Amino acid sequence: MEDIFMTTKEAERLRLLKNHSDGIISLVDISKLLGISYRQIKRVWKDFKKYGEKALISKKRKMRNRSFDPRIKEKILSLINTHYSDYGPTFLSEKLLEKHNIKVSKETVRKLMINCGLRKSKKQKKVKVYQRRKRRSCFGELEQVDGSPHAWFEDRGPYCTLLLAVDDATGEITSARFEEEETTEGYFYLMKSYLQVHGKPVCLYSDKYGVFQVNHGKDRSKLTQFARAMKELGIKIIAAHSPQAKGRVERKNGVLQDRLVKELRELGISTIKEANKFLPIYIEKHNKRFGKVAASSFNAHCALEDKQYLDQILCRKEGRKISKNLEVHYKNDIFQIQAPNRINRLRGVGVQVIEKMDGDILIEYNGELLEFILYEEFNRQPKIVDHKELVSRWERSSKKQKPGKHHPWRVVKSMNF
Repeated sequence: MEDIFMTTKEAERLRLLKNHSDGIISLVDISKLLGISYRQIKRVWKDFKKYGEKALISKKRKMRNRSFDPRIKEKILSLINTHYSDYGPTFLSEKLLEKHNIKVSKETVRKLMINCGLRKSKKQKKVKVYQRRKRRSCFGELEQVDGSPHAWFEDRGPYCTLLLAVDDATGEITSARFEEEETTEGYFYLMKSYLQVHGKPVCLYSDKYGVFQVNHGKDRSKLTQFARAMKELGIKIIAAHSPQAKGRVERKNGVLQDRLVKELRELGISTIKEANKFLPIYIEKHNKRFGKVAASSFNAHCALEDKQYLDQILCRKEGRKISKNLEVHYKNDIFQIQAPNRINRLRGVGVQVIEKMDGDILIEYNGELLEFILYEEFNRQPKIVDHKELVSRWERSSKKQKPGKHHPWRVVKSMNF
């Protein structure tokens, strides 16, 4: 007689069903004791009467679990060692499907990498509570901006910074740009491309970096050049008190430092210029993969009134006074105002010097652009003297020279005697 092995749960079912066959307990009471429905216990009782004790044994016990094909496993490991040694499980599973037509889940890839020693399981850290903030409902209602300095080209190119704008409602990258450093001019270029494509957002959510607010001096209420430009456009800036507060753009930086770096490596891109050309292609692909649908279909962006004057807003503006000679001093340059009919009216008045992103200078007075010329002082280039001539000059000047025989001093001396 064949031995039948049962689990504790299956043995309990057998005991109760035998008691039912003896008329001790009803199927309704059995269903309550086992925590299953009456319909299910009726099916179990029917199979038990037909097949006996074997009907209570799980049919999955003799089935072989789905195992990983060893050939596919070896191929994946080979690809990891040759091409994807620093890829994460999620990105790697996508690349295996995209480039090698191997469909495997990210969890399977992760376990495979851990078992083969290619990846270590992360230890659980102490949990800090940062309660999730609900997304804004409309596209363009809040844009999170940040700069991410990183070795984006690894050892192939310069260390640089990626300036990023991420929409809070959809999580999409709305604008991005590579710059050498995180500067005001870089954010001007970032916002210019953003405004030309999407229009004006309601708010910008940033950190407390010096581009966005004044952090030194007694008067902290002054506006930076970037904050002044956003105020002129009617865009409000909100400063986050911690990186976790603007977590969407911070997490996006982490994703890009993993995925974008590898995409640039695969294409052999190693300069900022080439990377900025590639960014629109990557952003479109990235947004399709990670973008969310906004809760509201309303677009909160406002159209630009006049794109022509955008360069006169996204620029540096500094106040100056016109001197008595109708001159304005700015960055060691002298600009002479050309207004012969308004000499008395313009003397001593305050003007704004506008330095555009391309380096052009404008001088504005009460909304009017004044004509001027750059005064260039002629500086005579000194003669270049080499080392030998300098030494000979020094020797000649330091050497004591005797007066000649016809020198007035000798003549006067001889006459006295």
